[in-house]
Amino acid sequence: MKTITVKASRNYDVLIGNGLLASLGEHAARLTKAKKAAIISDSNVWPLYGHIAVESLNNSGFDVLHYTFPAGESSKNGSTYLSILNFLAENHVTRTDCLIALGGGVVGDMTGFVAATYLRGIAYIQVPTTLLAAVDSSVGGKTAIDLPAGKNLAGAFCQPSMVLCDTDTLNTLPPEIFLDGCAEVIKMYCPDCRIIAVEPYASPVLSGGFPGGHPLAGIGPGFVPEVLNTYILDEVIRVKTPDSLHLMGQLAAQEGLLCGPSSGAALAAAISVAQRPEAQGKTVVTILPDVGERYLTEEF
Repeated sequence: MKTITVKASRNYDVLIGNGLLASLGEHAARLTKAKKAAIISDSNVWPLYGHIAVESLNNSGFDVLHYTFPAGESSKNGSTYLSILNFLAENHVTRTDCLIALGGGVVGDMTGFVAATYLRGIAYIQVPTTLLAAVDSSVGGKTAIDLPAGKNLAGAFCQPSMVLCDTDTLNTLPPEIFLDGCAEVIKMYCPDCRIIAVEPYASPVLSGGFPGGHPLAGIGPGFVPEVLNTYILDEVIRVKTPDSLHLMGQLAAQEGLLCGPSSGAALAAAISVAQRPEAQGKTVVTILPDVGERYLTEEF
């Protein structure tokens, strides 16, 4: 097992290793005086790993509850959030008890936001079961739910008490989900890349161009996100295609990068382009397909 200490507003450890889920109860008991543990999971993860988590927590003396919601981003909404809050209240979960987020990024975000707001704050432990959640969303305390107006628009910063990464859980991931997380890992090895990621909702603004001084001021009217995938300012490299995901996959493959058929593919391809000699000193702009956040840009 490897332990990494995260220094944040509240320090905590990230535990990484094979078969760690079976020791969840032991680690939870060491961190908290809770008598009750409420596991939040989804319909994909719970049938695979729920019984291991429950047995481990029971063996360490916890009274275990669980709440499962349908897997997928569509469940990361106010309705699910309120249902979980009501579930905790109906089962008399107190401020001295704890929550367990068993699942991927959606489960982690949802559980973290519940932990931040239920009884004005309750301890929680992240148990990520996807690569993307393990290397990104489970660490840092960013929690949120989606609103009809956009993704992650209601949330809070709430650091977990611990992150437990059982690498065995990655064995049951569909290949495309595993590869999608690889793009997040790739970013860590490209500290010198300057990349601006733009999501499709920026279309109305981009059609009129950005004002001077904006990071994307070099892109003028006529910019269509659906067909323009990678653009390096000053027109050093300009790639157009009606099939954005296919092209992103091709670009990444040329550089030997692994990527999934989603926003991870676009990001991985942009990183590969940013490392080319002709791109040095320039800014790569890439479209993240199917990303719902209504923020115009995010720099990585």
